[in-house]
Amino acid sequence: MLPAKSEMKVPARVVKALKLEFNAACDRVTGVKVIGEISAEERSAAIQALQAREAERLPVDTIKDALGRIKLMTTGKNITQADLVAQINTFAQALSEQPAYAVQSVLWDWPKANQWFPTYAQLTTAIDDACSKYRQTLKALESHEPAAKRYGHATKAERLQMARRIGELIKTMPESKYG
Repeated sequence: MLPAKSEMKVPARVVKALKLEFNAACDRVTGVKVIGEISAEERSAAIQALQAREAERLPVDTIKDALGRIKLMTTGKNITQADLVAQINTFAQALSEQPAYAVQSVLWDWPKANQWFPTYAQLTTAIDDACSKYRQTLKALESHEPAAKRYGHATKAERLQMARRIGELIKTMPESKYG
């Protein structure tokens, strides 16, 4: 049995500041944008949580158990016991290099949506799809610039200078006949 899914600790304000772009035709997230304002600390915490989640790996034996479960719950081609063991060992070793959350999700959900034992290509495609949203979120957060940096907030001296110039402009404006 697979261990419980790890909980990601992305600050709630960051989650609310994200907008997922979803393509219904291919039933997947195609992009992530940061549309709200988040602090540098929140952004940093979210990036660390996503990077930690991306770095987690499942043990090979856990993956072997999950693949055995899939074999029992699906139909596969008629292969010898030795070939099946070799296939499961090879798949498990390769999948142990992928993020735990994605492997766990794909292996646990496979029998619910598929009648056949998966090929390696099918598993890696499903894992890439499972990773897509998190990787795009990480990319969006890493490339996001805070509003102060994007819009160049003025210093106190610059604000005072602008206020004086605005005051001077108002004094030079002709009076309106409309009041």
